[in-house]
Amino acid sequence: MKNKKGFFIIFFVFIFISFSFFREFIFKNINAHMWYLFYENDRSHLSPYLNFLNEFSYKKLYWFKWGLTIFFSLAFLGFSILIISLIFAEKKFLLFTIYFYFGILVISGLSYSAGWLLNEVEKGYTISRFFMGLVESPFILIFLIPAFKLAGSEEK
Repeated sequence: MKNKKGFFIIFFVFIFISFSFFREFIFKNINAHMWYLFYENDRSHLSPYLNFLNEFSYKKLYWFKWGLTIFFSLAFLGFSILIISLIFAEKKFLLFTIYFYFGILVISGLSYSAGWLLNEVEKGYTISRFFMGLVESPFILIFLIPAFKLAGSEEK
């Protein structure tokens, strides 16, 4: 039974990391295509796999990216919850994972809002993007697993 659990942990970690590369591929292509549209360059560098995005205007791509950001944030949260639940039996670790993700989302939103309020939109966006980058990557899971292992070992 323990080998089966270990297999699932490794499998889902692999899927999680692969999903991270997939997300990076999507966003790099969208950003490059938005650059092409905004500056009216003579050649788009959009991957042939994403040719359907050629039909999108700059504004539609901009809003599409917001939707993708929400989707990927929730997907990374879901993967993290799944992997944490496979490794740890304690429900408190699952709740902490959810609170941690949403805490970072709140910090990101506050950073973006502060940029608007202080008329420093670019700085607010840059700080916000940093925090969203954490939420849309395996970094939080890489941080939480050892933290939970330490917390679990201290309770014994």
